[in-house]
Amino acid sequence: MPRGWTSEMYHRRSVEKDVEEFEGWEVVLNRFDKIKRESGWDISQVYGAAFLTGGRIGEVVKLTSKMFAFKTEIITLNDGRQIGRDVLEVNKMPLEKHWKKKSHMIMKTKELPRNVMRRLYPAQPNAEGFYERKVFDTEKIDAVRKPFDIPLDEVPKEWRRMHLELKDYLNYMQGETWLFPSHTKHKPMHKSYIWKIFNKYGIYPHYLRAQRASCLISYNGLSMEQMMEWMSWEHLKTAMHYGKMGKSKLLGVFKRFE
Repeated sequence: MPRGWTSEMYHRRSVEKDVEEFEGWEVVLNRFDKIKRESGWDISQVYGAAFLTGGRIGEVVKLTSKMFAFKTEIITLNDGRQIGRDVLEVNKMPLEKHWKKKSHMIMKTKELPRNVMRRLYPAQPNAEGFYERKVFDTEKIDAVRKPFDIPLDEVPKEWRRMHLELKDYLNYMQGETWLFPSHTKHKPMHKSYIWKIFNKYGIYPHYLRAQRASCLISYNGLSMEQMMEWMSWEHLKTAMHYGKMGKSKLLGVFKRFE
């Protein structure tokens, strides 16, 4: 088999096919505790930050403490009451997967290996053919998420340890270049290093982002439009897939627990 070919068919997880319902805060926190116990405080904070921000791991490892600010906001509820809420404000969180298509062309490769053709066309064991694919000329766009808030009281007190530990970790890392530095401290942790650890706990790349989105809709009650604002999504279709499972200023719609 030519170099670069694999006998395994690649399966890419997608929002359409692999969105899970929210497993619940107890499951999320039990996994947080296990990671902290077995892999260390810093790795557990990567997990916590990834879940609470709903960010991709590649975005989370590029966070700095300057992107976070603790504040108390006065918000007006639907019934007219005003309350103060302690929130973690996140600004200028980096966004990955932002590319601009400049042009494309159809590329025809050399003839496909016979065993690959048999796998693609099992009903035609003697099929021969060339592989055509569309190749895009793209340029990366530097983008950041819109400012968003994480309320510290979105869960009952007994479930707030992930929120509060992230707050302690942010204070501890004040002045550092990266929130999650590598061992050399000159660069952030690499996302492949994080995924190697997370794989041991059954966490795949889409899991934390999908769980947070599901949590915000089914547990916190955000609408699809509010989800688009909070997650900085560009397409309603993305939010609609999460919206099937449950039902700022977004902050006023978050549940509040004493």
